[in-house]
Amino acid sequence: MLESFVKAWDAHHGTLKEAIKARGEEIFDYEELLVTTLRHCFPERKYGEPDSEKVHRIDDGDYQGTLVYLVPEQTYQPSTYFIFKVSYGSCSGCDTMRAIESEDYGYGKDSPSRPTPKQVDLLWTEALHMMQGAIEI
Repeated sequence: MLESFVKAWDAHHGTLKEAIKARGEEIFDYEELLVTTLRHCFPERKYGEPDSEKVHRIDDGDYQGTLVYLVPEQTYQPSTYFIFKVSYGSCSGCDTMRAIESEDYGYGKDSPSRPTPKQVDLLWTEALHMMQGAIEI
């Protein structure tokens, strides 16, 4: 994990679950989870930190594949970029987000309690994995 990401995670991960919960149904999307995590872990938008307002998505897959998110550093003309990679599938058996979304399904998709506490924990873990796997170029 990048040193700057470790510091940001350590400083903000304790309240990230509340930020995830606040997003409601929108959070069941890799990009939404990434943006929420970056905004929460880097709230001051300082020079050199990931710019959560400029997330570029690359998806050359079909019903499964790899999502690559390219995020520039916060600056006028970025020269540093951060890469986040997520493998995805088409069902809860082969896709982490679909599995999390179907967890505690008894609450129903229209329940005001989604994401459930268990889903929030799983989304928080997925956010950690995204941060851990980030590379800087």
